[in-house]
Amino acid sequence: MNTPVSETLRRLEAQIEAQGLERHTILNPQTLADKTSLPVDTVLALLRGEEVPEREFNERVLARMKAFVAYHLAETQRTEAQLIGEVQVALHPISRPWARSVIRGEKVPNSKTLHELAVYFELDGQETYFTSLAVDALNRALQRILLRYEPPERDPIEALMDRYG
Repeated sequence: MNTPVSETLRRLEAQIEAQGLERHTILNPQTLADKTSLPVDTVLALLRGEEVPEREFNERVLARMKAFVAYHLAETQRTEAQLIGEVQVALHPISRPWARSVIRGEKVPNSKTLHELAVYFELDGQETYFTSLAVDALNRALQRILLRYEPPERDPIEALMDRYG
C-alpha cells in the first residue's frame, strides 16, 4: 500500500465535505475497530494523526486473533466451541486442542495456518489482517471506504485515445 494513511484520510475528508456525508458515519471509530480488530483507542489516535506504539509481532497476531474472534462470535451468534469445531474441520489436519489455542489467541499459528484462517474467514488482506502494523491495517480499511466515495481514476491509455484518437 503506497498511499500513506494521512493521504487516505485527506482524500476521505474531501469526499465527506464534497458529498455532504456524515463524518462520524464514514469514519466511525468502533466500526473501523471492528473491521480491523484494532482497539478503538488505537483507531482514534491514528485518525487524529498520532503515532501509536506497535506491539511485537506475536503479541499483535494474538491480540488481533482474540479481537477478531470476539467480533465474529458476536456477529454470527455462534459459540466458541462451534467455531473451534468448524476451524478444525476447515483447516484439517489440525487438532482440536491446537484449533482451540489459536481461536482463543493463546498460540501463534504458523504462516500456513494463518493464511488458511484468513481465507476461511474471507478477511481483507488475508494473513496481513493479523500481522500488519496498526497504521497499515487502518489504512487498508480506509482505502476500501474511499473506493465507495471517490470516483475511480480514469485509465490513462483510454484518456489518450479519447483525446488523440
